[in-house]
Amino acid sequence: LREQLGLALAVLGLLGLVLGPLPLVFHLWPGLADLEVAGLPVAWLGLGVVVYPFVLLLGWRYVRSVERNERDFSDLVHGSGAEEEP
Repeated sequence: LREQLGLALAVLGLLGLVLGPLPLVFHLWPGLADLEVAGLPVAWLGLGVVVYPFVLLLGWRYVRSVERNERDFSDLVHGSGAEEEP
């Protein structure tokens, strides 16, 4: 449980560090909201093109790590299966 909590807090911290400053960036530089790339506002591109893939990648890595932790715990509790009776 401690590993799961640590992993969850690490993922939440990374998410907060990367996405948390976005509102501050647009507040400090309001001209970014008016900037357009390929006819789309930079804010929408940032949220749609950068944020969602980042969140999906972070979620995928989190699930893989959780599954690995559960597998390791299960092996610890049930034995690794390497012990066979003659």
